[in-house]
Order: sequence, then structure tokens, then C-alpha cells
Amino acid sequence: MANDFEKILKDKKVINKEDVLKLKNYIKIKFKNFSSKDQASILSSTINDIIINSLKDIKNDLKNQLRIAILKNTFLDNKDIICLYDVFLVITSEEFKDKISVDNICKWLQASIDVHITETELKTYLGFDKKDNTCEAIVHPVLAEEKVIGEVTNVNSVPGNKGVNKSNKLYRIIALCTLIFLVTGYSYKKIDNNMVNLNKNTEIIKLKSDLKEMSFEEQNTFPGIPKYFEYKDISTENLKNFLNSKNSILADEPYFSAILKSSKDFNLNPLILFAITGQEQHFVPKSEKDAKKIANNPFNVFHSWQEYNTNIKDSSTIAARTVVNLCKDRPPKEDPFKWINQKYSGDKNWWKGVKAIYEELNAIVKE
Repeated sequence: MANDFEKILKDKKVINKEDVLKLKNYIKIKFKNFSSKDQASILSSTINDIIINSLKDIKNDLKNQLRIAILKNTFLDNKDIICLYDVFLVITSEEFKDKISVDNICKWLQASIDVHITETELKTYLGFDKKDNTCEAIVHPVLAEEKVIGEVTNVNSVPGNKGVNKSNKLYRIIALCTLIFLVTGYSYKKIDNNMVNLNKNTEIIKLKSDLKEMSFEEQNTFPGIPKYFEYKDISTENLKNFLNSKNSILADEPYFSAILKSSKDFNLNPLILFAITGQEQHFVPKSEKDAKKIANNPFNVFHSWQEYNTNIKDSSTIAARTVVNLCKDRPPKEDPFKWINQKYSGDKNWWKGVKAIYEELNAIVKE
């Protein structure tokens, strides 16, 4: 019983640092007319509300204390993710054992992961495995903050640290300010609730939903590899159906799997590579005289498939590496397809075709 619900709790994400970065970028775009302090306030409110939202069926007067403990046990402790198991560790800790009943914890489990556990089962589990999972800061919040502040102010006293002490000190000051901002929920300026009502769960959900639906142009605002260029699982069935409709040899093995693997190895969206094959070789129709030779290098790396006739594993690896490396230096607001065009192809309009094919494929795999 314990292993079952523990695994589910550990697999259920509440929020991670990547989500925080996405929210920060989204807020920066969505509320571009707001001051940086107001944007920070919105970010803080959103993160705090997402954590509060994970405390279903828990008494409202305890939620703020629990939120603080969860944050300090996770992000403050250099963890990259908060999952429901982190929440469970806090609500079953010694600090809250007299404040949150076993029945209440059972209800929380039921509401959070739809798993029914009896009070007897949970008492047995807690009786053997219950530990004091309370963050030190929840018991002595002032001492905990003094400890962090002490680390900041004592950076210069560390032997042999003169070369890096200023940057470390600045980093820790920023980290401390961020922590205090999140933990206290402090807002530099009250935001007009008619404009940004982030205290309601519906608004949190809407904000997260809007983030996922951010347009390509909005994502291009930030430099480097845009989020939609990163690897993601796709509907291989839909993609194969599309390729088969083009009579493409790339729907067959070893071509299809090799392209997917190279994409995953380089954290690249596989649709990018397939879009390039569409622009370069029309997805290599089986009716082509040299279809099998072309399929060895449908990306035309090193000029063309005639000059560099290798195998699909090698050519897809080179193509994926090339795209990723070129994107790393992409400046803000520059279209990534247009950016890689500069070195990938001599045809200055090449990127338009690749982008159009990518958008078509992206729509197909979503169906």
C-alpha cells in the first residue's frame, strides 16, 4: 500500500524551477507595461497560489504555514521540483501532527491522487515510517533567515575566496531576496485585482494554460533555443500516417526511429528534423529512383546526399547537432528557422519552407 501511493505522490508534480522560469517569461510578456517589481509580485503570488492549490481539503488557517515549510524544504534546499510527496512529508511531520488529523490526511490523499487509504492503513504506515520532516525554518523562521543572511555576510571571510567572493555574495543576496519574497508573499506594490486576479484558482489555471499556448513569436522573444524547439513526445501514429500519405520512405525503419532517436539525444523537437527532410527532399517518396540512397541523408548535410551518402543514423545526428548548435547563439526576437538558414542553406528562403512544414506537422500531431 505504502509503495503504491508513495510512487504516485512522487510522480505528481506541483511545480518545478523550469515552470517558474516559464511563468516568469510569460509574465514579462503578458504584463510588459508593469514595472519589474509588479511582475515579481505577480510571479510570487502565482507560485504561492499553485502550492496552496496542492493543499486540498486542508484547513485554510494552516495553509500558509504549510506553504512556507514546503518552499523551504524544496526550493530553498536546492531541489528543482516540488511534488505531492514533498507536500505529504510536511503535512505528516511532527510540527503538524496535532494540527492535521489522520482523517484529514486521508481526505487529502483522496482529493489529490484519487487513492483511498483507510485511517488504519495510514496510521500503520505513519507509525513505522513517520519522521520529523519539518523544515528548521518553520520552527524557528527568524533563526533560519539569520542563518542564510550569515552565509551572505560571511562570504568574504572564506579563505582563498577573494577572486569570486563578490559574485558569490551577489548571488546569495539575490537568492535570499527571492526566498524572502516567496516565503512571505511580500508584494512591493499592490496590483489592481481587476487587472490581475491571481488569487483565484481559475486564474492560476488560466495563466498556466495561456503559458502552454504562448505563440511561437512570443517564445522567440527570448534568446537561444526556443522552448518549442526542445524535444517532446509526439503522436508517432499521426506522423507516420502523414508520411505514408506522401508515400515517404521515412515512415519505414530504420529511418523513422533513427530520426526520433537523434532528436531525443540532442533534445530537439523531432518535427524540426522531419520538416527539414520535407523541404530538402519532399520526405523522400518511395517512387524516387534513388529513394534508399537519398534516405541515408535526407537532410543534405555536407551539401547533398550525393556528396555525403552515409546512413540515416549518422546524417540525422549531424543535422540535429547542427540545428541545436546554431540555435544556441540566436539573438532575442530572431526567428529560429531564419537564424539557422544563414549557415544551413544557401537558399535565403529555405527557412520559410521549413517553418511552414513544421507548423503543418505540429498541427497534425496534435489531432
